[in-house]
Amino acid sequence: MVLTKRQLDFIEYLLANPRVPDYTCADRYGIPRSTLHDWKNRPEFMDELRKRLREQWEDSRRTA
Repeated sequence: MVLTKRQLDFIEYLLANPRVPDYTCADRYGIPRSTLHDWKNRPEFMDELRKRLREQWEDSRRTA
């Protein structure tokens, strides 16, 4: 399954708010907690989130 634009945008929102719990981000972004739970149970969503986290980590190491 391909991720939707909303899922990809929410991943970016999560990355931009690393100290805010996921469910709080979902509430602020207007995503029901049940939807976030469903997304986090999908391997493709978690794979993309991990990929973006890894990229963010590598970028921060390069600039440090």
